Amino acid sequence: LLTGFCKDWESRGKGKLTLRLIPLISEFEKSAHAVELSGKFDLMASLLELRRAPDGLIKSNMEVTCRSHELGREIHPFSLQVVLSMMLVADENVVITVSLEPRAVIENRIPLPMKFRTPMPQTFSKSRKEEVENKETTYELEPDARIEVFTPGPSIAMTMRPRDTPVAGNELGWMEAGWVDLPLVPEFRLQDPIVSELPFANERERQIGE
Repeated sequence: LLTGFCKDWESRGKGKLTLRLIPLISEFEKSAHAVELSGKFDLMASLLELRRAPDGLIKSNMEVTCRSHELGREIHPFSLQVVLSMMLVADENVVITVSLEPRAVIENRIPLPMKFRTPMPQTFSKSRKEEVENKETTYELEPDARIEVFTPGPSIAMTMRPRDTPVAGNELGWMEAGWVDLPLVPEFRLQDPIVSELPFANERERQIGE
């Protein structure tokens, strides 16, 4: 892989690398029928373009979706951001840095523990989580805790509510607006902040502890 790139770089001043990504997801590894997801992307480097770039530095990013290639297995794709940095060294060599990041991060900036719920796949957090029968996932986020989103598609649906029952006063339920779609692509960027109230919990929510 690198031998071919180095030969092209020395002879033509440019080269191409094809990198393959294979996410290592613990939930899949524990399964008796583990499925491998994979994706790939091409990386192009040009000595001429690097010499023209300010400070000899070119940065870019792209989205890569990893999929299962096994027939008959329905596994949700896994999408992530690939951040590339190419820097010219000694006016003739290139240093390439590849960073892998989530498509989005949902962080609890409220000074209270909150429950965040989403029906979308491929979300991960170090916080405690619960999965219910209809495939919805609920995370219990302390202040500043976060959820990393690798969900494919243009948006992710979510809702939230306080985690704890107040010592005095009425319990609060899920967001009054219901499911809120958070955009994952620039074309659907939010023009204004989403404003929603947390209503009092109804009798059904209190009985089942949702």
